[in-house]
Amino acid sequence: GIGNQSSAVGLSAVIVALVFIGFTGVLLVIDLDRPERFYYVLIRPQWRSWLTRGAYIITGYSILLTLWAVADIFGVTGFRDYLHWPIIVFAVLTAIYTGFLFAQAKGRDFWQDPALVLQMLIHAVSAGSAALLLLSLMLPSIGFDRTLLARTLLGGLIVSALVLAFELGTSHPTQDAERAKNSIARGLFAPLTWLGVAGVGLLFPILLISIGSSLLVMIAAVMTLAGLFLHEHIWVRAPQLIPLS
Repeated sequence: GIGNQSSAVGLSAVIVALVFIGFTGVLLVIDLDRPERFYYVLIRPQWRSWLTRGAYIITGYSILLTLWAVADIFGVTGFRDYLHWPIIVFAVLTAIYTGFLFAQAKGRDFWQDPALVLQMLIHAVSAGSAALLLLSLMLPSIGFDRTLLARTLLGGLIVSALVLAFELGTSHPTQDAERAKNSIARGLFAPLTWLGVAGVGLLFPILLISIGSSLLVMIAAVMTLAGLFLHEHIWVRAPQLIPLS
């Protein structure tokens, strides 16, 4: 109910979410040791594993998104509106469950940081608003929501910058976590971190959105997505390069 959000924005967001949830599902299956047995995750669940929980979260989210899209297309607005809060809950869970999955990799101390979950949630807000801003170039029906989307993106970028400063500016409890942080802030990944993540992905988009030009906001959206890609790449790779013994 904030701003002038239209049905077109909602349907566009749902379709984008379904497309990328589909990509996520394919990648998760491919990543299994025995991809042909992926359905075992659902029919023989190990509930202590966030891989299983994530599979059910993604499945539930996909079902809710599909129901919302069908209800919107056929004009069943009452039923569609009842789905808003369940979809929000599952959207949040989908955005953050990987943080808990990483935390189960006990040998990678850097992934035990509780800020990782918050980081993933804020990244989802930034990525979603950036994607919808770019989509509005092709769908004029979304155009009048650009101000709200730009403000949402700006807020997400500011919070992301604060979380990044906290993660790289504070000490971590173990030596391995500190080594991973140092490789990000001052070592192998430092150029990508400061030029790519902090510069291209955060500082420049914040400045461009603050200026307010529509063209600059679109450029900021592209830069945001590029910065998020680099951020995820670094946060996945850096801890894996720390020897386990």
